[in-house]
Amino acid sequence: MKKVLIRVDANSKMGVGHVMRSVALAQYLTRQNIEVRFLTVTESAAVCGYLKKQKFETSFLEIKNNDEDFKNILNELNQGFDWLILDHYSFDENHHKKVRDQKVQLLIISDVPPYSQYADLILNHALQDEKFHSPDQRYLFGTKYALIRQELIEAVKRERKGNQNLLVTLGGGSFPELLQKILRAVTSITNFKLNVKVLCGFSVDQKLVQIKTHHKIEYLSQSLEVGELLDWADLCISAAGGTSWELCFFGVTGIMGVVADNQVDIARNLDQQGIFKSVGLYQNASETVLAAELKKLLLNEPLIRQMRSKARKLVDGKGPERIFQAMQKTKLQTIK
Repeated sequence: MKKVLIRVDANSKMGVGHVMRSVALAQYLTRQNIEVRFLTVTESAAVCGYLKKQKFETSFLEIKNNDEDFKNILNELNQGFDWLILDHYSFDENHHKKVRDQKVQLLIISDVPPYSQYADLILNHALQDEKFHSPDQRYLFGTKYALIRQELIEAVKRERKGNQNLLVTLGGGSFPELLQKILRAVTSITNFKLNVKVLCGFSVDQKLVQIKTHHKIEYLSQSLEVGELLDWADLCISAAGGTSWELCFFGVTGIMGVVADNQVDIARNLDQQGIFKSVGLYQNASETVLAAELKKLLLNEPLIRQMRSKARKLVDGKGPERIFQAMQKTKLQTIK
């Protein structure tokens, strides 16, 4: 394996976590002296800037229909690529077959079934129900394959002992009303003094989020370089997106909810594992429920310590290495 092409998109509302997990794998592949190239459609200046800072060779594409889009991919694959990593929901099995027809191996990253018969490897590092597990070596299922970026691995510096530092984040999307509801719930807790930092989303006007509170609160512009912030946090109120695995790696736990359909299983399963407390859909969770769940955690430090321990055990940061090893072992096979 010498050359890998990665196709992934993001905009100001969704997809940033997909780019970040692809970057984590690309970072590891680059350290193995493998050439990595990105093809992406993004309107996000933050994503563009981050990819350029990582110094990956990147082509920023214009938005096209799927068939024209896939022609770009096939043209790139003609340049001697061994693998295509596809973190994209818009392409179907007809597209996947065309990759295999070019004798290029295919790794699909997907949070939800069904899974393509034309993939050499299928990665879903979200927690899975047993019915989705398979002894087939094509399936890389589970959080042992969670993709954590190298700069985050290097950022972990402290053991958490208190509960004062609260991070609030719903990912890169625009959810000012939900953030306000969460902050009103936090403000209703009067017997604690919290240090709160709020990641507002890429396209959120911070003025739409700000509220009066007795807690010390700081509103931050969304950033893709969050190592120091995750290391600072003791607890979080978070969406169940790609940040979930980064939080687990840092041992940061708290309340988790859903802002997108592909987060439902993650929130439910992390709750069942005793790692986060899920409140389901944030739009359906009342301020009273949010405040009550947060207060329960603040009053139960032994429970928090237990949740943190489980979180660290769930994600160890070695996912990119395990995926690379699986790619190395996988031989190109003909699938009719």
